Amino acid sequence: MNDDRIPRVALVLGLGGLVPFVACAICLVVDRQLPLFGDPARALLAYGAVIISFLGGVRWGHALRMTDAGLQRHALILSVGPSIAAWLLLLPPTLTGLIVLPLLFVMLAIADEQLAKIGVPVWYIKLRRILTFIAVLSLMAAIIGLTL
Repeated sequence: MNDDRIPRVALVLGLGGLVPFVACAICLVVDRQLPLFGDPARALLAYGAVIISFLGGVRWGHALRMTDAGLQRHALILSVGPSIAAWLLLLPPTLTGLIVLPLLFVMLAIADEQLAKIGVPVWYIKLRRILTFIAVLSLMAAIIGLTL
């Protein structure tokens, strides 16, 4: 398989993972509750934190494949940062967490661009760009909907 072509299953799963971002954003823009989940802002923040943590796990998985012990140690340490940051976002008021969340997504996307230089498939970076763009756009719409 060509290293820069996004595998269909990764694309479908990635796009499916955007549904909570988009659904919560729509609910906040039209001032509605989420059926079964209540507050869409809190649901969005919690889901965003889970995804940030997941991205840290992706970095951990990549670090496990490294053969240089020094680089691996460094990569493993950095891979837990997203999970800690995501957890910290859940502590302040919801709006504060939602404002910081898109910044974390962008920071991780920039950091992930560097992973392509050390062995992450090009398709992963392409997929991350698409997913990050839509997630951040949804978060920005949600923040606007919540504050208007």
